[in-house]
Amino acid sequence: MTDISSGPKIPKRMGLLGSVANLGVGLGPLIVDKEDLPMNPRILGKPGVGKTTLAYATGKRLNKDVYIFQCTMDTRPEDLLISPVISSDKSIKYVASSLVSAMIKGGVCLLDEGNRISEKRK
Repeated sequence: MTDISSGPKIPKRMGLLGSVANLGVGLGPLIVDKEDLPMNPRILGKPGVGKTTLAYATGKRLNKDVYIFQCTMDTRPEDLLISPVISSDKSIKYVASSLVSAMIKGGVCLLDEGNRISEKRK
């Protein structure tokens, strides 16, 4: 896990709205405008350029918790909503995903490796 306790490495002049930031080689500019809201940015780039760190820094800057959902090729659409869990009394309980938890509690959700989710499921 990336330690961001020393604070985000984002220029102080950069706001979250109406800004362009060059976030490193292979990542390119990030443009966030009022017209983009409530949509969320899709951040692409090579490993190690700071995509995950940017999500943590955004959460810290907004004073919001960060919820991480690790995507795989096997991730199904329903996995983004709920997961069935067998409880200690052997009953099935449904637990909200990281995405739903962030929506309910008002946090930042990171769909890590979201590009791995298959577009079509047979």
